[in-house]
Amino acid sequence: MTTSSYRPSGQVPVRGICIVILFAMAAIPLARLYAWASFEAGFGLGSLIVVAMVPCLMLVIRHAAGHAKIRHPGWMKRAGAGFGGFVWYVQWAAWLGDAGAEQTMLDFATHPWEMAAAIATRAAGMPASQASFMLVCWLAELALFVLPCASVAALRAREPFCEAIGEWAEKVDVPVQFESIGDPEGARLRLESDPRQLEAILRPCPDDAQAFAELILYRCRGGDAFVTITNYVTAAPGSDAHREAAQLIHMPEDKVEAVFQADEPVVELLRLPMQDTDLLIREWKAAARSLSLRAHQGLAD
Repeated sequence: MTTSSYRPSGQVPVRGICIVILFAMAAIPLARLYAWASFEAGFGLGSLIVVAMVPCLMLVIRHAAGHAKIRHPGWMKRAGAGFGGFVWYVQWAAWLGDAGAEQTMLDFATHPWEMAAAIATRAAGMPASQASFMLVCWLAELALFVLPCASVAALRAREPFCEAIGEWAEKVDVPVQFESIGDPEGARLRLESDPRQLEAILRPCPDDAQAFAELILYRCRGGDAFVTITNYVTAAPGSDAHREAAQLIHMPEDKVEAVFQADEPVVELLRLPMQDTDLLIREWKAAARSLSLRAHQGLAD
């Protein structure tokens, strides 16, 4: 690559397509279980089952994208949407079979027009308001299955891939917070012109800092590394932002720490020349520990 930041290569291996299809087939028992649970649970508990099902589907399609080694976010986004739609279709075929229709799940799954006719027949026997409500729930469920799967699949395909060795880059935990970068544009230009200035720009700060920067690091075995740097701000207790965050998750305000991304990432998947990232992380952690010790000593004094 000639760019300073990582860009997916756009590769869609035939083997990868087969793997995605296999993962979709493997999700059929999950769709069957979901249909049975939602049929038995009724509407109230069924809503909770939907909420539980969506993360499961996101996890499955993320693993599928990883094993498939597809480096085309657009293609993988469509594949994720297709995966979610496929599971939704199969579970409705199973649900109709459980609901007492003459046809089985397999009949409905392989004959979509029969499935549409069965749904139309059920809707025709309902009051107009109930049929409209069912349609809204039907479409909302479809959106919940399709959109998150499409998003997480595209994000997985966008992660750094080491083309030289044919493996995904390793994501490295960097348990250190850094001082907030006051001039993101200037820092970005400096890093793009000379990535070795990373150590000079990133200075560890105490864990309780209100404003800080975080680093996400990927590295290829025996090759380059890629970093994303983002500024964050912790909302002050009692502020409107803090109060709204507590209300959103229905938690007491004193139990919530609200952290917001301050702006666009300073750099996103910036390529670093080959270097000892483990040494860098050890140095940052040592500096962070030293800051914490000095802060505690200051409080003791």
